[in-house]
Amino acid sequence: MSPLHRLYQNLKTLCSDLFTLRHWPRPEDEDWRKHKLSLTECRQKRDKCDSGVASCIKALDEARRHLPKEWLEGDPQIAKYIRLKRSLERIGFG
Repeated sequence: MSPLHRLYQNLKTLCSDLFTLRHWPRPEDEDWRKHKLSLTECRQKRDKCDSGVASCIKALDEARRHLPKEWLEGDPQIAKYIRLKRSLERIGFG
């Protein structure tokens, strides 16, 4: 699998995991902050998202030399590679 394909797959999986974490159902009949099973499942999903962020950053670093030049050049505020890496670093839960 090419580094760019691996990066794409990791980003796609991370987006799916983040969506699942965001829309995780909470118990209606109890206070979800004290519902142990719900909290445990949410923590597991959060940990899965955190490892997904780490794998995306690693895949992005591996794919760097395969990215188009316009992704790497220019001002750090504009370069897509730097913006994507900073965004991934901000998402990290750890």
